Amino acid sequence: MPAATAPRRTRTCWRRWFSRAFYTGIKLAPRAADVFLVAVSQTPEYEFMQSLYYRSTILLVAQADEHTTLLKEQLEKDCEVLHVQALPTREEWSHLENDLLIMRIDKESYMAHLSTVEHDMRLEDIPSIVVSINKSKLIETHCLKAGSRDFIALPADEDILRARVQNTLRLQARLRRLSALAIVDETTRLPNKRYFREYLDRELGRAVRAQRPISLLAADILGLPELRTGRGAAVAERCLQAAAKGVERCLQRSSDFACRYVGDKFILVLPETDEPGAAVVVGRLYEALTDALSDASPPESGFPLRALIGGKTVVPERGARASVLIRAALEQLHADDARETPSTEEIAAAG
Repeated sequence: MPAATAPRRTRTCWRRWFSRAFYTGIKLAPRAADVFLVAVSQTPEYEFMQSLYYRSTILLVAQADEHTTLLKEQLEKDCEVLHVQALPTREEWSHLENDLLIMRIDKESYMAHLSTVEHDMRLEDIPSIVVSINKSKLIETHCLKAGSRDFIALPADEDILRARVQNTLRLQARLRRLSALAIVDETTRLPNKRYFREYLDRELGRAVRAQRPISLLAADILGLPELRTGRGAAVAERCLQAAAKGVERCLQRSSDFACRYVGDKFILVLPETDEPGAAVVVGRLYEALTDALSDASPPESGFPLRALIGGKTVVPERGARASVLIRAALEQLHADDARETPSTEEIAAAG
C-alpha cells in the first residue's frame, strides 16, 4: 500500500484506546481473538462523550478523481479516512483497523464490486456503504441486496452525507454492544455459559489434535442463597462480583479462561495444563476466593460464605465431549480431595 495513503495512527491511537477502554469497558478475552465490548450506557450522553474522544476510521476504496477528492474532504471532517484505489489484500487487511468501508462503483465494474461486498469474508464484521456517480435504481437495488448498509449518489449534499455515514457508524456500534452483551454475564462481567461452551469446544478440539492436557476447575460459592434471602439481592450480587474478581485474578496466561457457569458456580479452563499445574492454580484460587469473600461479607452480617473448589485434568481422545468434561469437573466439587475455603466467620475468629 503506498506510503502516502497510510493512516495517521500516531495522532488518534491514544484516543481510540482511551475511548474504548474508559467508556465501553473493554475486556480482552483469551487468545486475544475475542473482545467483550460491555456497554456502560445507552444514553445520548454516552454517545456524545464517545464522539469527543473517538474518531472512526473509514476505508475509502475509489478511483482518484474530483468526485473522490470531494468525498474524502467531506468525510475527513468527522472521521479518519484511508483512501486506496483497490481493496487491500488479506495480508494488508489484517493490519488495518477500520470501522466502515465505503466503496465507489462504476457502471462498468459494479457487478465485480457487488460480488466482493456479498462474498468477501473480510467484510463480515465491517459495514459497507456504496457510493456512485450513477443514480440508477437498478444499481442501488443490487447494492442493498448484496448487503451494503446504504447507497449514496454522488455528488451528495455534505450535511446529508455526513449524517448518513454517522448513522451507519452508530448503528454498528450498538450492534457490537448488543453482540457483546449476549456473551457476557450481566452481574459478573465474565463470559457466560453460552460463550464458555463455544470456547471449550474449540480448546477441546485443539487438545485432541495435539494430544495435550486440558484442565477444568470449578468453584461453587456456598451461602449466597441464604445471604440473598436475609440481606437482599443487591448484597448477594456484590459478593458474587467480588468472587468473580477473585477468580479473574487467577488467570495469568492469555489462554486461560473463566466464566460464570450457572447460579453461584464458576468454571476455569486451563489449556495445556497438567495436574501439577492445575494444583498451582487451585492454590491461587483458594487464596483469592478466601480474601474476596471475607472482604465482601464481613462476619457481622450473620451469613458466612465459603467456596468449594474442584477440578479435572484430562488428555482427551478423539470423540471426547465437552459435556462429559464439565460434568466430571463439577463432580469433583463434592469429592474427598476438593478444597474448601474457611467461612468468613472462621476467618474472623482466627484473626
